[in-house]
Amino acid sequence: MSVDRIKVGIKQNGKIYKVFSIYLMKDGSFKVDAPYCKHKKWLVARSSFDYGGGMHPAITVQEFSSNNRPQLSIHTSGFVQFSGKNINSGINPETGEIKGAGLHSNPLFAPISSGPTFGIQLWGIEEGFELSSKENECDIVYEKDDFIIKKIKPADKLNTFLIEGWVLPPNDRLAHMCMWKKQGKEKITLSFPRYIPCPGAVFTLDVIRLKNTSSFIALNPFITDTGFATDHPFGFLLGGPSEQSKDNPKKRISMNLICTDISTKELSPLDFIS
Repeated sequence: MSVDRIKVGIKQNGKIYKVFSIYLMKDGSFKVDAPYCKHKKWLVARSSFDYGGGMHPAITVQEFSSNNRPQLSIHTSGFVQFSGKNINSGINPETGEIKGAGLHSNPLFAPISSGPTFGIQLWGIEEGFELSSKENECDIVYEKDDFIIKKIKPADKLNTFLIEGWVLPPNDRLAHMCMWKKQGKEKITLSFPRYIPCPGAVFTLDVIRLKNTSSFIALNPFITDTGFATDHPFGFLLGGPSEQSKDNPKKRISMNLICTDISTKELSPLDFIS
């Protein structure tokens, strides 16, 4: 795919619902945007977690509120931020400090390999997301049988769709041996030896070509269990890559955008204050 926007949908009970879009920038950067949820208030959380040796709970260290639909912007340099219209973002040219919610992760030509570059959790699709108005409106549509079961505990209830986006670096041998097409759309089948939840797992992913670079996005759909889906009727959580903590090399910092019926009172605004 080489268009400027890739729209992703989920099919439930014969109907397709729009869930998120990926915007492809000319320099190889991209944005992940989820404008289709009925909730119109957002919370951005910065969290700290221990890295390596399995899964570790995250501790929230900072939270922001927004009324202006933040988008996850991932730049080729590795700079990651939540940005958008009327949202405080970017880097102060005089001090070099990040404005708003941002961090520095790996550049896209050498992306992280222990986990995806971004992931979005979605629940309550029929209740809370826009119905597609045209049959071919979405470029990628996932149906029930496309989702891989991802349980932490055997008794967990499957209540949340999770779509992971891996940025994969240029590799001519990989592209030649592992890529193929289905109905004109590129796929890739790969083993992920450093994948923390399941080292050595083999997945078939949908390929999205980035602009002006040989790196590309590969999407992987799962169905899993989350507490958000138990406590809230619909919504989504969008997260990007992490950075190493400046205070503790054994910890990393991540950011998540949460859109559901949770209170954002008393939080620092991410929006510009006029």
